[in-house]
Parts: sequence; C-alpha cells; structure tokens
Amino acid sequence: MPETAFVTGGTGFVGGAIVERLVSAGRAVKALARSDDGAHTLRALGAEPVHGDVLDARTLVDAMRGCGVLYHAAGVNAFCLGDTSPLFEVNVRGSVNAVHAAADAGVRRIVYTSSAATLGEVVSVNPASVQGPGRATGTARLLLDYLNGRLKVVVDSTISLIDVADCTEGHVRAEARGKPGERYVLSGATISVRDGIRLLERLTGIERKVRSLPPGLALAAALAVETSARFRRRSPPVCRELVRTALHGHAYDGSRAARELGLRYTPVEETVRRTIDWFRGQGLVPTAV
Repeated sequence: MPETAFVTGGTGFVGGAIVERLVSAGRAVKALARSDDGAHTLRALGAEPVHGDVLDARTLVDAMRGCGVLYHAAGVNAFCLGDTSPLFEVNVRGSVNAVHAAADAGVRRIVYTSSAATLGEVVSVNPASVQGPGRATGTARLLLDYLNGRLKVVVDSTISLIDVADCTEGHVRAEARGKPGERYVLSGATISVRDGIRLLERLTGIERKVRSLPPGLALAAALAVETSARFRRRSPPVCRELVRTALHGHAYDGSRAARELGLRYTPVEETVRRTIDWFRGQGLVPTAV
C-alpha cells in the first residue's frame, strides 16, 4: 500500500494541484490547514486536513506521524510588501520547522518546493567520503586502526569514496563548466567494508581477524561505550549515531561529474596506496607496513 503523504501549502495553487494529483493516484493524503476555510478546501480535494502552521513546530511533528513522505509546498510568493518579514519567516523558518518535524516524525522522504528564481550562479558540489594523503580522521581512521592492529570489529556496510585530488579538481571544474542550479556528486567508487579489508590485505600483506557484528549487537555495544564515556566525562570513540550511519551505508553515483565536468576518477586502489604511504611518512603506522 502506498505511503501516506503529508502536504504543506495544500490550499495554494501548486500545493493544491499536488494534493489533487496524489488523491487521483489513490494515495492517502494529510494536509496542513491554517483555517477552517482551508480545511474545507482540503476536504473537497480529498485530503485529510490537519490544523496547524509551519511556524508552529510543535504541531508539525504530531501531524506528520505515520506519513512516509512530506511535500513541502508552503511559502509566501509576493512582491512589493511593506513588511517583508513573512518572506523569511515562512519561506526560511517555516521550511526549517517542516524539515526538522519530518525527521522527528520518521518521514522517509521530503519533496521540497522552492523556485527556479532562487538559484542564481550557484553550482552545488557533493563529495562522497573524501580520502587520501592528509587525512587520518573519520573513515580514514578505519585504515589506521586496521594497519595498527586496533580494528577488531566492523559492521557490514558500503561506502562511496573520492580521492582528495579528484575532489579538489571537481570543485575547480564546477566553477569552469558547471551549470548554474545543478548538483554534481563527486564519487569515484563504492566499496564494501569487507572488500576494503581485502584491499588492505593485498596492498600490505597484513591479514588480521576482524569480526562483523550484527546490527543489534553493534548498537548495543555502542550504547555501552557511550554510557562508559559519559561517566568518565569523555567523548566516546563510537556512538549509536555513528553505527546507524554505517549500517545505512552510502552508494553514490558520480558519473554525471565525469560526463559533464570531464572529471576523471582515481582508482580506489591507488588512493589507498597513496594514503598508506602518507601514513608511513607521518609515523602513523610501522614502516614495515
């Protein structure tokens, strides 16, 4: 059965058309209504009205519970206003409220309505996990811990990577060749944690026993680490947020940047090899590695 959709701005021109389209497809639709007249309009369109306002963050969370997707189409679209504060309050603060409420209510996806007029000369660049010489934190810590014999457990996951040199080249090419209003994902390869360990074994000749933890056990272990760190007033090396992020995994397609920006990606094996060489030069791993 299709997920219930929640629509803001459903009494407006675009939002109302979205409600009609979803209802015609047989979708269950809940829509935000700021007034009794608005609620009547939404009922006539076939939606279930929910009284509230995008500026009232508290009402939004309860309103969105049980919905799988948010269509956020609420906004002020007006010129020559004596008081321009509604433009910021509704279009900016209201959007922030809606997005935060969707996250708190467990909404899976957001379709966000803005305007092409907002784009300007902006090109968005979205790198995957940036790796290479110079990084010894974040996901690069996994490489260090494995090489130094400190990596004992992992979770089964995937991660998309990009070499730091490719990442910087992608930014420069976005300036020169990127189309305003477009988004370019920079991702050279997607690799599983297990394949990453096998790559390290092949490049270094070091084989270590690393255990894969089931999701439930990994989250329980992270909670125990968090609790212990809290009592000692220290930052935990692992937390449930980190484990959930790892379990979710990441697989991004960087082919558009290659196609439209002319970006050529460094093979992941070469990135890892250069990173290990840098680790050696910094004394972060034994020179024999």
